[in-house]
Amino acid sequence: MLGSISTSAEATSRIEDIARKTTVQINSNANPGGSGVIIKKEGKTYTVLTANHVVCENLGTIKIRCRTDLTYTIRTHDGREYPVKKHQSMQVNVQDPDLAIVTFESEENYQIAPVGNSDSVKIQSDVLVAGFPSIFNRVGKQRTFTITNGKVVTFIPDSDRGYGLIYNATTFIGNSGGPVFDIDGRVIGIHGLADTDDGGDQQETGSPQQKTGFNAGIPINIFLSLSNLNLPSPPVPVTPTNPTNPNNNATVYAIAYNDRGVNRYQSGDKQGAINDFTAAINVNPNFAKSYYNRAAIRNELGDKQGAISDFTQFLTFHPYNALAYYNRGILHHELGNKQGAINDFTQVIKLNPGNIRAYYNRGASRSDLGDKQGAISDFTKVIEINPNFAEAYNNRGLARRDSGDKQGAITDFTQSINLNPRDPIAYNNRGIARDELGDKPGAISDFTQAVTINPNFAQAYNNRGLARHNLGDKPGAITDFTQAIKIIPNFAQAYNNRGLSRSDLGDKPGAISDFTQAIKIIPNFAQAYNNRGLALHSLGDKQGAVSDFTQAIKINPNFAQAYNNRGLSRSDLGDKEGAISDFKNAAVLFNRNAR
Repeated sequence: MLGSISTSAEATSRIEDIARKTTVQINSNANPGGSGVIIKKEGKTYTVLTANHVVCENLGTIKIRCRTDLTYTIRTHDGREYPVKKHQSMQVNVQDPDLAIVTFESEENYQIAPVGNSDSVKIQSDVLVAGFPSIFNRVGKQRTFTITNGKVVTFIPDSDRGYGLIYNATTFIGNSGGPVFDIDGRVIGIHGLADTDDGGDQQETGSPQQKTGFNAGIPINIFLSLSNLNLPSPPVPVTPTNPTNPNNNATVYAIAYNDRGVNRYQSGDKQGAINDFTAAINVNPNFAKSYYNRAAIRNELGDKQGAISDFTQFLTFHPYNALAYYNRGILHHELGNKQGAINDFTQVIKLNPGNIRAYYNRGASRSDLGDKQGAISDFTKVIEINPNFAEAYNNRGLARRDSGDKQGAITDFTQSINLNPRDPIAYNNRGIARDELGDKPGAISDFTQAVTINPNFAQAYNNRGLARHNLGDKPGAITDFTQAIKIIPNFAQAYNNRGLSRSDLGDKPGAISDFTQAIKIIPNFAQAYNNRGLALHSLGDKQGAVSDFTQAIKINPNFAQAYNNRGLSRSDLGDKEGAISDFKNAAVLFNRNAR
């Protein structure tokens, strides 16, 4: 926003529209229910932010343990109801921030709530709290959407469960987990606590008590510091406080185009929104907010390069805007410009040293560029800020494994699993590290756990097949490779691996068929040509073998084993001179690789 405004009927109406379409009702069979807010969409999966106690009935332990016999549903503004697919708590112990994200899936196109900056909120700032309170004995699905206004009255630093944003907006049972909006229509907090006249406090999903009138939410920046979600940046209208020159037609028209663009975006007309933001820029090339808004929508439409261009233009007007650098960094990373991404994330960190997502994403970009130590440093910083960030342990483990520290990698993967026992990727990664250290049974155990959690995890089946193959269980390996191929029919490596197991069991024709399929999928698969050459050689087709070894060498001129194998086939064919030449080349390459 270019400026702050006081509460007005027009502003409240606009925020109410955003709140009504993004606030959801959360129900279970255990309490009157709570609320939440949609903050992200990826494909048909929506992410909802709420209070953890709304979706987790704790069993009364210091370390949060949720009842497993309860089911939760999400009810959207159109009355449709969806089961909760995934629950990720950010509250490990009872004193941790009372936050969680849950997901649901839908083919419908629901609006995403824009996320603001709670650090910019001041005492006496206007806020609006949205949710589904249990008033007039209406509970569960009977609850209706409500929005109340109030003002921020104080902040409590280092507060219990994160509830440091205090306001006087009226709330009741059922409001817990609902969004707190600023006057710009952005989420600045998650409601969940009410002060009571007995000196205690009350999470608003239990039994009612007399309240003092003060309520509490968790500042949104606490969530942003704990989460690795890359949230979209939906456009927002621009409403200047006091236009210094009401006759400045360029500015007036730019604001009008910008606000119409926002309305079009919210109604689903993204291309129309881009046209309006472009019109705003045409009448006033210095209208920075329209560059930002156009960038956000271009990104949603897949025009990432156009979005980068717009963020870059926006930054010429606002060179200290950390969010614009962050968004541009994400786009650079996705387009393969890892160094550009690193530069942007570094700028974010300079502007906001506590931005956990910037460290996390810079670590990912550094790792992709081969700077494993730099990546380890960044992931370590993330863990220092948030010791419960499971993905940071997982990614640091990957960087450690790539650096040769297999045992350190296993330690990190284990910690990631401790924090998120249902993450199949962490089990798969630990299995790979165990396999590389020679612990084949331990690796098989991890791969088995990965496919138990995710039965469609083709890579884990392939990895377990390799471990079984190396332990001598060729039939078990073939079963795993076959399952991987069933899940991903174009899985060339699985065809190649199954071919090796079939070959070892004496099924040379079956092996040749698999190697041939791998080559069809990846025509430059040198290892598959070499393996097919070996199978052809064993069946007596020496000339076919020479042809395959030659193709493997053409793809990889440093393939020592292929030179050696071709030498053997040439020798059997009587081409002693060609065989000697191949053996010499193989010896040179073997010696070079041994250094």
